[in-house]
Amino acid sequence: LSEDQQDELIRSIELALTSQDIAEVTQTLLNLAEFMEHSDKGPLPLRDDNGIVLLGERAAKCRAYAKALHYKELEFQKGASPLILESLISINNKLQQPEAASGVLEYAMKHFGELEIQATWYEKLHEWEDALVAYDKKIDMNKEDPELILGRMRCLEALGEWGQLHQQCCEEWTLVSEETQAKMARMAAAAAWGLGHWDSMEEYTCMIPRGTHDGAFYRAVLALHQDLFSLAQQ
Repeated sequence: LSEDQQDELIRSIELALTSQDIAEVTQTLLNLAEFMEHSDKGPLPLRDDNGIVLLGERAAKCRAYAKALHYKELEFQKGASPLILESLISINNKLQQPEAASGVLEYAMKHFGELEIQATWYEKLHEWEDALVAYDKKIDMNKEDPELILGRMRCLEALGEWGQLHQQCCEEWTLVSEETQAKMARMAAAAAWGLGHWDSMEEYTCMIPRGTHDGAFYRAVLALHQDLFSLAQQ
């Protein structure tokens, strides 16, 4: 191929990677990129460091996690950032490599002390107590951030701290937006159920869409509690 034809081919590959979501096509292009990387010709000359960010994103999106990990590690070698570290933790978890995921966190704490350890990293590692401590510190500085509120609730749910979770729901429910209420509803219903607070459970369950698995499940629990067996079967 002439130089112009090669440039056109590369542009076509980049366009194919960015403009469609057909997993089979993406997998084929990822396989091509992997083949070229190990060939004498070297990696595909995509933009931005041979396209490692783009290839990594597309690999993760089509669940080719081993390839996604490879490209994310190449990114890491060029410079760590909180986003890259969190991605490494997440991908290693998806590959069922919890030791590697924990190793990323330990490495970050040892070598990148200036980086703030994110509460979500602990969540991905299922280190719920550490995640709860991290969320508490953040909430002290920003009590109205809905993502921090939801993160703290996830930790309490995972730890089975129904009393604390129910208390937080009661305190925050009227202060947050309807969008946040919808995200809180399932955890709030679970806490109320765990404590036997049926009226509260019914209130929160109403905010869970009826057509979802959680919506159907919690409505069935309430129906059984009220001896409405035919309703529960629906």
